Amino acid sequence: MGAPTAEALYGGGTQSERFPQTLSEAELRALGEACIDAYFAGAGETRRRDVAFLRATPLRLPPGEITTKASLTAGIRYTGATPVRLQVFINGKLYRSISIYYQIRLYDTVLVAVHDLRVDAAVTASDVRAQEVLVTSDSAKYLKTAADIAGRVPVRNIKADTPLTENFFQQPVAVEAGASVTIVAKYGTISVNAAGIAMQRGRLGETIRVRNAASGKILTAKVVDGQTVEITGKI
Repeated sequence: MGAPTAEALYGGGTQSERFPQTLSEAELRALGEACIDAYFAGAGETRRRDVAFLRATPLRLPPGEITTKASLTAGIRYTGATPVRLQVFINGKLYRSISIYYQIRLYDTVLVAVHDLRVDAAVTASDVRAQEVLVTSDSAKYLKTAADIAGRVPVRNIKADTPLTENFFQQPVAVEAGASVTIVAKYGTISVNAAGIAMQRGRLGETIRVRNAASGKILTAKVVDGQTVEITGKI
């Protein structure tokens, strides 16, 4: 008994007859890139990017009208491969779902440290420069202008050439423990002042404990500047 015929294997007709249509690698690549472009346009993303096609398996399809729907269900991966999910429909019915893979690199012009920056040391415009860098996270809030660091200091030591992000900086220490401060209490349009002593160091905007110098009462107050703290209750 001889080998089975093509008709026997495929239920009549050759494979090319049963699957006469093809979505080539080039066509799949174009569909994926169009999806990526639409994703960035919808997000208002204008930063420079490189999109490198990695792989996709060509599809042989049965007769009928081909329609497709592409989506970035997992968003953009800034490290590793980003899959574009492609659904292929024949005459309106889902026939196959596949993934098309890309390497997507996004670039942004941000501030980087000119030299090592020390924790809590003042930073000026001469300590930073603008430079295009590879974005490695969609959650990182990069600093882009000198105004973004004005009046703030590093949370930790920062190495030269490091891209600067929001979480690297904090307000400077304005009040040291034991310093004399003016306690300001506001009641509507009325403001009352009293002399006080800071019980702990505090940065601008932080809440610290202070002692009313006259009554000895311990209060909680927000640091306004190096000489002033503000409370919302009674002095």
